[in-house]
Amino acid sequence: MREAFFNGLVILGVLMMTAGLIGMIRMGDIYNKIHGAGKSVVLGIVAICAAVFLHEDKAIQSRVFLIGAFLLLTTPVATHVLAQAARRSGEPMEGPHPVDESPPNFWANADTRDQLRAGRPVENPRNPAPHER
Repeated sequence: MREAFFNGLVILGVLMMTAGLIGMIRMGDIYNKIHGAGKSVVLGIVAICAAVFLHEDKAIQSRVFLIGAFLLLTTPVATHVLAQAARRSGEPMEGPHPVDESPPNFWANADTRDQLRAGRPVENPRNPAPHER
């Protein structure tokens, strides 16, 4: 019975990661692909790490715990950085009615932001927002 539980967790993890792969293939724009991949990796790895953690001895458990914690902390950060890079490069959002909720000068550099905060007009910012190009 115990082995069936561990096998079920492994199968659940593999199915979650497979669903993420299918989502990456089927989704249209980079933002949806990143979202699908990030969620499925976290859920799939947590299920597999839980199976190994509950099944193996103490020496393996600490390593599996550290691997799972590392992935839980770094995967959301990595997906955020990828989405931020896509936004900065001007990658458009696709969909019936995409809404970009970023402020107009969100991607301006520090000098430009200081000028904007002071109320001074910026004629040629070095890093304008993609929709202002």
